[in-house]
Amino acid sequence: MKGRIVFNVLVVSAFALTAFILLQFSTRNGPNRFGRVRIEMAQLAAAIAQYRAEFGDSLPEKNSDLMNILSGENQKKLQFFSVQAERIDSQGNFVDPWKTPYEIKIFHQTYFAIRSAGPNRTSATKTTSSSTVSRTIF
Repeated sequence: MKGRIVFNVLVVSAFALTAFILLQFSTRNGPNRFGRVRIEMAQLAAAIAQYRAEFGDSLPEKNSDLMNILSGENQKKLQFFSVQAERIDSQGNFVDPWKTPYEIKIFHQTYFAIRSAGPNRTSATKTTSSSTVSRTIF
């Protein structure tokens, strides 16, 4: 069981790193806003998977509470996710490049979805930025 968890964490981490490298070179001056969203979503997904592998605890659904836990406010003071201060709003939410909080949904503690509202700052539309990704947490 522990070996499978480690394997899954490595796969998610490898995905996040690959996404970062590919998107870093996808435009002349680094990733555009959509590329940045994909990178951040992959990094956040990897951080959630690593936290679950370490603690197995249930995760809060509130963006700001999740950011606190992943940034080191947990039992072992481990940091799974780091973000620049300007990417956190006044309520403690992790925001996308358009300054809208990422929508993070935890389903039955086994799946999660991360969404960005995109440039129109409206959730659940055709222009919503890509990764409405559901992933198995373990």
